[in-house]
Amino acid sequence: MTPAEELADALRDLVEQVACAEAPDEALAEAAAAVRETTSRLTAAGTERDATSLRFAAGDPWRYRRFSPVSGPLNPLAPPVVYEEITEAGLEAGVTFGVAYQGPPGYVHGAFIAGVFDDVLGAANMASGNPGMTVQLNVRYRRATPLRTPLRVTARHTRREGRRIYAEAAMYAGGEVTAEAEGIFAEITFERAQKLFRNGNGGGSADEQAL
Repeated sequence: MTPAEELADALRDLVEQVACAEAPDEALAEAAAAVRETTSRLTAAGTERDATSLRFAAGDPWRYRRFSPVSGPLNPLAPPVVYEEITEAGLEAGVTFGVAYQGPPGYVHGAFIAGVFDDVLGAANMASGNPGMTVQLNVRYRRATPLRTPLRVTARHTRREGRRIYAEAAMYAGGEVTAEAEGIFAEITFERAQKLFRNGNGGGSADEQAL
């Protein structure tokens, strides 16, 4: 694990403590001051990368995904989803959600499940040689997905119709399907991305401009 990955992992531990632990106000105030001091030191020691640069994303899409809020080991917001096997035929990944991702008591919030599906479907399309931008995501929640439980996620590219790309995925807890998803994506070239994202400022929906 690199120092940057260790930092992101430590921040995940901190977020989990904030989400589920109780402590005296004095201890919380001291912790807040320590976090702010650490943030100031890190800001002073580093330089900001061009995180929203389209060229940074296009230069190496797999490297760019390391900053994903879903699967990026360098992003403390990510649980993260860990890709265990990626081939042209499909992929398998694992993820464990802590209390910070809770919806119903003891179970994962559905929005985070949808986010995982969006991420793995996109990765499956990339692995098959059919990268695209999400246009539509349909999620079926079969049963509640438990927190603090190792989950398995599978995804595969299914077909392509012109510039429309299709993929499907499923999430498992203890061998049982908890949710399934189907996604429709649009092929997007670098030139189209330049018009769509306008250097990170956005320029309309994928359905409006990418299809």
